[in-house]
Amino acid sequence: AAPVDVLLSVNFDLELEPGVVDTLVAALDRHPEVAAVGPLLTGHDGEPVFSSGRLPRPALEFLRAAGLRQGRLLQWQRLLLRRSTAWRERNAGAARAPVRLLQDGEYLPWTCVAVRRAAWTSVGPLDRRFRLYAEDIDWSVRAVAAGWRLCLVTPASPVVHLSLIHI
Repeated sequence: AAPVDVLLSVNFDLELEPGVVDTLVAALDRHPEVAAVGPLLTGHDGEPVFSSGRLPRPALEFLRAAGLRQGRLLQWQRLLLRRSTAWRERNAGAARAPVRLLQDGEYLPWTCVAVRRAAWTSVGPLDRRFRLYAEDIDWSVRAVAAGWRLCLVTPASPVVHLSLIHI
């Protein structure tokens, strides 16, 4: 088989071993329907952090805009979220399966992502109108609309996200 032609995007605040890239490329190679694949991310404590997510919903965006998703309230929401079966299945549950195809209504954040060049060509680049956030959400929605799938993998070595914000 011909090697997969891949574009790689990695945030500056990650700790990852070179073998992680091989794992991402191998997942693309095994799943020709997948446009982009990202690894399960962990914090320094080894606990899963935000690695895939549900598409934004109007009610949560209203709470964020109203300032109700910050401070102590946000900490409580995160604690409750971590107890949620859906969150555990999306994030911690991914550790049980080496490859998990994302479901409709989920997106892949571009913290660390390998993108199939053919998908990049068919979907197009990230939308420059999004200055800092949400371009990954937009790209994921466009990729799925174009008939592609998204995927989350659990690499052999952890990918540690050094970000201060853990969801």
